[in-house]
Amino acid sequence: DISSQRAAQDRRNVRLAISQIVAEEPDIETAISKILAAVCSILRWSTGCFWRLDEQGEALHCHMPWQQTGGNKGFQTATRQISFGRGEGLPGQVWDKEAPIWVADVREDDGIIRSRYGEYRGAFACPVVVSKAFIGVIEWFSEQVQEPDDELLEIMRSIGGQIGQYIERREAEQRLRRSEQELNDFFENAAVGLQWVGPDGIVLRANQAELKMLGYEREEYVGHHIADFHADQDIIERVLTCLAEGGEIKDHEARLRQTCVARLECVIAERGVRSHSLLHSGYHRTSESRVCFTG
Repeated sequence: DISSQRAAQDRRNVRLAISQIVAEEPDIETAISKILAAVCSILRWSTGCFWRLDEQGEALHCHMPWQQTGGNKGFQTATRQISFGRGEGLPGQVWDKEAPIWVADVREDDGIIRSRYGEYRGAFACPVVVSKAFIGVIEWFSEQVQEPDDELLEIMRSIGGQIGQYIERREAEQRLRRSEQELNDFFENAAVGLQWVGPDGIVLRANQAELKMLGYEREEYVGHHIADFHADQDIIERVLTCLAEGGEIKDHEARLRQTCVARLECVIAERGVRSHSLLHSGYHRTSESRVCFTG
């Protein structure tokens, strides 16, 4: 009949909408908000919430309730203030069972303790998992009594896993960006000289301490072959060959050229890596020369 056809179309639209959001949206909070809104819009429900398990694994906290325009503010406030342990409320029940749950009328379920904050009747929720690890719950409420839709619940079980994979991927990307930023901050602000050399021997980066130590402008140093700054070509060739082969160099003397001093005594201590070599250069003054340590 027409109602069955419409329900089937709604389920397809929900799956399509969520797949598109997780494929295109880079920001996790924005994506979750869009998912909550999309499901509410397509299924004609009123409110959606995403609950995230805390780091201690002891309670679920609502990261973002979403409501249609003009939604009940009391419900939203209560949702933000409350947390659920395993088995408590609808989110806690989903956590305990790690399975979707449908409630036709929350007013007849004493476990849905937030029902007094709004005119909501129907509710359903599903777990959000990553590689069988539970990380949260996503739930929706309707102002109408809603009879269970087993097909929709099964779809949402699958979508819960899809959302979990999305969160895992985006959080991994965020950790990588933070790690790269921390490395960049360390590199640029180090008190000792640092330079990053590619497998072909080209200087890819040099921090200000390195440039100041050697007396070069950045454009005079970065983008040039590291051998251009070594006084002993046979030594730097052996160094680059060893590193290219994955070897390790430690306490190997070499002489670097400065703009203001003919030669600079250096000690190279470099661990080889596959794609690049990071040369850590520091120096100290003696009565006769400035000695550079690279490692």
